[in-house]
This record gives sequence, structure tokens and C-alpha cells, in this order.
Amino acid sequence: MPFLNILCPLFIWIHKREDNPLYDAHGRAVINFQITMTLIYALAFIALLSVEGFGFLFFIAVIPYTAIVMLANVIAVIKAQKYFYPSIPFLGKRG
Repeated sequence: MPFLNILCPLFIWIHKREDNPLYDAHGRAVINFQITMTLIYALAFIALLSVEGFGFLFFIAVIPYTAIVMLANVIAVIKAQKYFYPSIPFLGKRG
């Protein structure tokens, strides 16, 4: 299912964001990261079709990078409750 990587965290965040401010912050970070990675994957697909050589490497590198960042954040959150998701802030900080 396309966009399931965005929709699942979005639904969980919508239901849990009021329970704890930590859930809200982590949920926003995860959703922003997933939207950013989806856009980068779309750009990588365009690069695959238009840029010879580099486009293929870029296309192949996006999914492992996403998986590694997610796994590293899962471990960091379990150990120290800290996270770092490099992303574009689509959902801003709650003000």
C-alpha cells in the first residue's frame, strides 16, 4: 500500500498525541521523517530515469538509509528516550 509508512504513524499520533507531550514530539518527528523520505524517494525515482549512473545509486540508497535511521532511532529511544530524525518540518512544533 502506498503511503502506509506515513498513514500508520499518522493515525497512531492522532490518537496518542494528547496522552503525553513526549508522544506528540516523537510522533511529529516520525511523520516529518516519513514524509521527507517519501519525497526523497520520489526524487530518487526521477533521478533513476533521468540521471545516468548516479540516479541508480541514489535510488538504491534511499531505502537502506531510511531503515538504518529508523532502527538507530528505535534503539536510541529505548535506551535514552532521545531521537534524531533528519527531516523537513512539515508538522511544526506545537505552540
